[in-house]
Amino acid sequence: SVEFSGWRDGSVVEVVAGATLTLECLVKDARPAPSVWWYRDGLQLDQGQVEERVEVSPLARRWNVRSRFVVRAKAEDDGKLYTCEADHPALRGTSDPLLASITLSVLHEPGRPSISGYRTGEVLVAGERRTLVCRVSGGNPRPWLTWHRRGLLLDDTTTADAAG
Repeated sequence: SVEFSGWRDGSVVEVVAGATLTLECLVKDARPAPSVWWYRDGLQLDQGQVEERVEVSPLARRWNVRSRFVVRAKAEDDGKLYTCEADHPALRGTSDPLLASITLSVLHEPGRPSISGYRTGEVLVAGERRTLVCRVSGGNPRPWLTWHRRGLLLDDTTTADAAG
């Protein structure tokens, strides 16, 4: 079997951008000891970054392999699938690979908001109605926006006329 230490196959693992996360995969009860391959969204990762340890299984003449890969979470890793796959002579040529996967949910800040519909220094005529649009991109979880005027929070019941 192949399993992640601490997470079930298919889990979504939440991590803050910039933090390091150690992914550990355990392949159990094989003979001979298998190799373990790591993938990020289907692309094989550099084995030089993987730490692997072969251990004796509780079952006679069988081996466990514990494989670790350290991820330094970046915003670009949000939603990426990390897969640990056992490579073993008995599995070669089969259509059912022995693997386990998790998906990263990387918490990261959004970009700076931008307001359109008005240019700095533009002169408005009293009573003129103007639609302002605030946009922000990125961020996990998705950001929410609030409007303020003269330091006071505007809510959806406040109109431009009432705000003065």
